[in-house]
Amino acid sequence: MTIVTTEQRANDLQAKVERLKSNLREAKRQHRELQQEAYDLHGHLRDSQRKLKKFRAKYPNLEVEENPFTSLLEDDDIPIVEEVPFDDNPTPLEA
Repeated sequence: MTIVTTEQRANDLQAKVERLKSNLREAKRQHRELQQEAYDLHGHLRDSQRKLKKFRAKYPNLEVEENPFTSLLEDDDIPIVEEVPFDDNPTPLEA
């Protein structure tokens, strides 16, 4: 009885070790993907900063008026509610 229990426990632990190894491999794969994504984003950021610096050097006196509420063509096909009623009442606590 003890030998069977010990063997079963060893088998269970071996299966757990295999699951943990598999989880570790997956975590390492995801880590590599995230590192690559961060590297790519950093490269895009450097490129954008370089382009912005060139733009500002080429047009030093240019002022760009940015209005976050401007309707842009690429936003025209997105359904957006024009007016949202303002409600500053606290939300009721649910019982």
